[in-house]
Amino acid sequence: MKLWHIKIIRGPGDNLMIVVNYKSEEEQFDAEEVSSMVLTKIKEITKAYIGSTVKHVVVNVTAYFTYQYIMT
Repeated sequence: MKLWHIKIIRGPGDNLMIVVNYKSEEEQFDAEEVSSMVLTKIKEITKAYIGSTVKHVVVNVTAYFTYQYIMT
């Protein structure tokens, strides 16, 4: 797994932006763009693994973590 060195800056509208070196250029992305990139990559990996197009997916984000869950 590659490690990315990033920095966080204030962008337009006081939104946080992630600054990375991407293809030898400094690029700025907001959280929505990064989330989209991660989901797109997961979709590509899944398609290659199962050998067919991914049409439907459920994304679940736990809203509450118990102390015991966090410690595992």
